Amino acid sequence: MSLGRELETATISRPRFREYPGPPTCAIFSIPLVALASFGFLTFRASLSPGFYWFIALCAAFMVAGALITFALWLRFGVKISLHEHGLAIAALGKQHEIPYAEIDALTVRDKGRFDETATLRGLTRTIVIVAGGRKARAVYVAKPGEALDAILDRLAERIAAEPRSRAGKGWRVEQGTLHARGTTVPLPAISAAGIFERNVRLWRHHDEGHFFSVPYDSKNARVLLALARNRAAEAVAEPSTSGAGIGRLLFARRTTITSVLGNTILVAFGLALAWLCVDRFLPGFRGLGNGAILGIAVLWLFHACYRATTRCNCWSPTSITTSMSDASPSGASSPARSRRTRRSPSSSATARCRRRACRNSTPSRG
Repeated sequence: MSLGRELETATISRPRFREYPGPPTCAIFSIPLVALASFGFLTFRASLSPGFYWFIALCAAFMVAGALITFALWLRFGVKISLHEHGLAIAALGKQHEIPYAEIDALTVRDKGRFDETATLRGLTRTIVIVAGGRKARAVYVAKPGEALDAILDRLAERIAAEPRSRAGKGWRVEQGTLHARGTTVPLPAISAAGIFERNVRLWRHHDEGHFFSVPYDSKNARVLLALARNRAAEAVAEPSTSGAGIGRLLFARRTTITSVLGNTILVAFGLALAWLCVDRFLPGFRGLGNGAILGIAVLWLFHACYRATTRCNCWSPTSITTSMSDASPSGASSPARSRRTRRSPSSSATARCRRRACRNSTPSRG
C-alpha cells in the first residue's frame, strides 16, 4: 500500500558523547587499569600480591565490558520519522517500517529524564513504540527537552485519532464515540476539557469541578486519547464551570508527604539533641536558658510539622482549559491558574487563598 505524498519529516541522530558519556568514560578509566594489570602479570609482580592485581584485572574487565555495552547501546540511538498522507515511515534500530494510519493499534511514548549535578533537566531518553497488525516498531533516542519531536508526535496522535475505529489503553477504551473508563461510560461530546497535569492526561465533563478520569501520559495510547478528547472539546460549545466558588476547574492538588515530614522531624530532633548536649557540656552557666530555648524550638517545629502534614495546595483554572494547557514535558509552557491551600479535615470544607507560592515545583501555576 502506498503511503502517499510525504508531508513532513524529522530526524534525530545519535547523541554526542557529552550527552551520553558512558562509552568514553568507561574507556578512559579502563586504560590505566588495563595497564596496571598487564604490568603486574607480565613482570610476575602479581605473585607478590595476587589479590591486588586480580582485583585490578577484574575492575579493568568491568570497565572494558561497560565501554563495549554502552557503545552498543549508543549505536542503537537515533530515529527518522516521516508523516505521509496515508501513513508514516519510521527508521530506527537499523530497520525501516512503513505503516498505514488505519493499521496502527497503539502508540506509546515513554520519557526518562537526564539531569546534571544541579538536578536540572538536560535531556530526555525517549522510547517510541508503535504496534500495528501484530508488528512492532520501536525507536530510542536522546534529545534536549525542546527538541524531542513533540510536535510531530502530537500530529501523529491526531492523525491516528482521526481514523474511525475503536481505541484502547490503560483502563479505558473508546468505541463508537463513547469512552468506557473504569466503570464509567461517557460520550465523547460530553467531554468539555482535556489537559496534561503532573504527567497525567485528565478529562473533565461539563460543570465538573474535578476531572473524572486520569491516565499516565506515557501509557499506551494516552496521546491518542488526549487527541480524541481535545477534538471533541474544541467542537463543543464552551461552557464556564459553575463549581469551585467561581475559580474554575480543579487542575491538580499538591500536599506534603508524610515521609518528608517524618524525615525532616528526625533531622530536627537530631540537631536539637546535639544542641542540648553542647549546652550541657560547654555552657553550664546558661543551661536553663539554653534548654528552654531548645524545648521552645521543638514545640514550634511540632506545630509546623502538623501544619505541613494537614494542608494541601489546590490549583484551579480561572477559565476554561484550552488545548495549550499542558505540562507534559519539563519544558512545557505554563498556563494561568489560581491556587489555594486548604486544611484536610473531614468535618470542615473551609478554604483560604494562598498569598505566596502555593504550588512549589509546579509548572502550570503560581499562587
